Amino acid sequence: VRLFGARALRSKGYKVVEARNGEAAIDILGAEPFDLLITDMVMPKVDGATLLKVARAENAELPVICISGYTDESVLAEVEALDRVLFFPKPFSLKQLAGKVKEALELTQIYIFQTVVEFSKREQKKNLRMRTNRVHSRRFDLKL
Repeated sequence: VRLFGARALRSKGYKVVEARNGEAAIDILGAEPFDLLITDMVMPKVDGATLLKVARAENAELPVICISGYTDESVLAEVEALDRVLFFPKPFSLKQLAGKVKEALELTQIYIFQTVVEFSKREQKKNLRMRTNRVHSRRFDLKL
């Protein structure tokens, strides 16, 4: 599945870095920044949920696609409750995978846009408060 997915995404123009297992993925994630993590939920030694936690400790905004043919319902519920995490069941086609990758990357862009908008609103309110405080200070100074 990993080879199929990597080849398919490369054919769509994505840069893909592969890891043979969860342990290797942890090493790779620490070496360079990534735009998206795609992980299988069921892997030996380091499972997808553990990899997700480690990846998010490094980059809290990293979007993640969790793939599985089967998974424990409690793990699925935990994963689906996280922001910017999409669950993707096996089997899937190249078209479905490419669509899910696009969706995950768009979620990140929306999140970044919302963060910028929220930051801008906070800055506008802060500037307005500062201007209001200056006006009040001037009025206060005039009364003295």
